[in-house]
Amino acid sequence: MATRLSPRISRRYGSLAAFLLLLFSVWLWVAVDRPYNFPSHIGWNIYSNSPQSDVVSEDIFDYPPVHSSAIKAVCAATQWNESLVFTCDDNVGGIGHVRNSILNCVRFSIAAGAGLVLPRISVRNDSDISIIHTGSLTNMAYLFDTRHFIDSISLSCPGLTLYPELDDFKKINNANNPIRLSPQALGVKFPKTGMEDPKKFATAMPKAGMDKPEKWGELFHEWYADIGEQYQFIGTTKGPIFIALLRSYLTWPILSDGQAFSTQFGKILKLRADARSLATKVVKNMAEKHKFAANVHAPILENSFWGVHLRTESDALESLPEVSKDRLYPTYAMQTKLYLDFMTQERNSVNSSLVYVASGDPAQVANFWKDAKVMNWTVTTKVGLLRGKDLAELNDLTWDQQALVDFMVLAKASRFLGVGHSGFDWALTGRRTVSLSNKNGTKIDSARKDDNKEIKKVAVAEVGESAFLNQLFGAKGEVKAYKTCLWP
Repeated sequence: MATRLSPRISRRYGSLAAFLLLLFSVWLWVAVDRPYNFPSHIGWNIYSNSPQSDVVSEDIFDYPPVHSSAIKAVCAATQWNESLVFTCDDNVGGIGHVRNSILNCVRFSIAAGAGLVLPRISVRNDSDISIIHTGSLTNMAYLFDTRHFIDSISLSCPGLTLYPELDDFKKINNANNPIRLSPQALGVKFPKTGMEDPKKFATAMPKAGMDKPEKWGELFHEWYADIGEQYQFIGTTKGPIFIALLRSYLTWPILSDGQAFSTQFGKILKLRADARSLATKVVKNMAEKHKFAANVHAPILENSFWGVHLRTESDALESLPEVSKDRLYPTYAMQTKLYLDFMTQERNSVNSSLVYVASGDPAQVANFWKDAKVMNWTVTTKVGLLRGKDLAELNDLTWDQQALVDFMVLAKASRFLGVGHSGFDWALTGRRTVSLSNKNGTKIDSARKDDNKEIKKVAVAEVGESAFLNQLFGAKGEVKAYKTCLWP
């Protein structure tokens, strides 16, 4: 029988556990025949491809499992169906993409009343980071704290049953061949012909989230009833039926369940412990080296440092989409000019000339250091702030795992600058905004005037507080989908 990570605690288990003399019998009964939670002292590195310590000497990025009444209310209104189990393995790209895709899987599971196999992540190619569809899958501990995810679901959505892995089901029904479903396709009126062409299919899909997400559960069950003739084992066999959710990146409108749900839901995914430990050391070392006095435990460190993300890596530049008025991928030269001009103009808004720059492109980081130095800015990076075994531990992480450290450090920047075409930057601005109690929404400014013809095409998107906590640069058309469908 497959092991289930169920938040529902058996009364029978509770009564038997009281009898200490029968402890062994209780353990055997639970292990063999009943759903259970793994005890908190078992490390989740059993699911990881590399060691991951659960013990962090100091962790300024840690927080307890999510216990949200807003999420619980949505889950309580769900009619759960134990005969349905979703898988969520089509999660590719960096932290911004993978995080949102997994959160969407959870939300679709709630909408359908289905169980969920713990999501898996596609590991990008080490030699060519632009290759993200590798087919090399690993567990969610690759980027996230699995124990935190399970505990948060148990507290906030107890009706949702989590399963460790699909292999546990072996030959049950279609476990070896789940029915594939692109969740955002339900309810879309496609042309009668041409849908075999991936480009035409993508064109027909909604661009900024589903129009009526509250209807998705109903649409799913209509679809599920319709495929009964094609898959005759549905409704005629015991055990669950498995549905493989395909990638759904910018799909679910985050405000459809209310403000409280949207600001709390993303917290069910907490980044892995070793990355949190390294990010803690980066922030503390930066504060000590550059002598800023802010409380490092605060969500935003005022008057401490600027945060900059250079999105110039090969995965962004080698596979560019068609450039149009709605989508513009800035080059290094464009990003650097926009960032440095803005920081110089706003220099007095942060009582610091320190800039923490994040990028997966070391050569362009070096170029930015030189360009910023000319304008009297001091540039630092995670690599420059770690030494000895800490630096060795960072270097042992993969490219995407190292980005987790930057993500957390930038979250604490006094002001953050990024680009509008980056899921990393939008996830970061959302997190920074909801970390503060005063949220004034998003405003979009018109394009800046500049003699440079390339930069004249660029609009300025200011995201966050009225004091411009975050500043994203890019074409205006990039804003809608991210703003509507990326969980903070």
